[in-house]
Amino acid sequence: RALGGLIQDVSFFDESIGERVRAAIRDLSPGHVLVLENLRRDRGERGNDLAFARELAALADVFVQDSFDTCHRTHASIVSIPELLPSYAGLLLEEEIQGLLQALTPTHPSLAVIGGAKFSTKESVLAMLLEKYDKVFVGGALANDFLKASGQEVGESIVSIADPARVKNLLANPKLVLPIDSVTKNDQILDQGPGTIALLANLAQKAKTILWNGPLGNYENGFVDATDAFAYAVANSSSHSIIGGGDTVAAIENLGLLPHFSFVSTGGGAMLD
Repeated sequence: RALGGLIQDVSFFDESIGERVRAAIRDLSPGHVLVLENLRRDRGERGNDLAFARELAALADVFVQDSFDTCHRTHASIVSIPELLPSYAGLLLEEEIQGLLQALTPTHPSLAVIGGAKFSTKESVLAMLLEKYDKVFVGGALANDFLKASGQEVGESIVSIADPARVKNLLANPKLVLPIDSVTKNDQILDQGPGTIALLANLAQKAKTILWNGPLGNYENGFVDATDAFAYAVANSSSHSIIGGGDTVAAIENLGLLPHFSFVSTGGGAMLD
């Protein structure tokens, strides 16, 4: 319906492969657009099944990838179809790549802020950022792994099932910055405290490049103070700011600060990959 409001002659078909889909495509008039069912509803897409990819490829002459936020997934339409059809990057994907290339060559002094959780999905990204950025702050539930590895008490807080040696390897880097205080409830760390908020504001004020991905607290359950405070700090800075991640972008939108950020990525995990 949203697409139909932008262009004429758009229709939807509730399958993604098969004879009925091929027939619907054959019946299309010139200039008409047919939107197929969400591919992720088929296990062939999620499992990167080559037979599924071939069925999809048989429906088209060329493939244009413009879904940046899914590009990090090993799915059939992302990995296998480009091997079967002439393939191109869409306009959004091009814009994302250009915007994020600047994150790889930051102007110094530079600050990267990574929140969220799951050490296993962030380890390689943190290692890369520690090479390129002057300061790398770790917040959110992800910080609990580092606080625990440094010998601090984290109570019942969320922690990853991570090899402590791997956490300590990153912890040894002097560029890594951790929260200095926390907001707790029921023996769980749920947000960064006022001291950490002030620390981040100071780092943001000095930085010429800021990369930010992931909320700094348990955002979905209302612990938003650190995330909102840092959003204001970045918006009021003179830095080139690059942000991504669903909750991060939602927070900035809710505060009406989106125009104050230099580049807003549509990806979360894709942005970090």
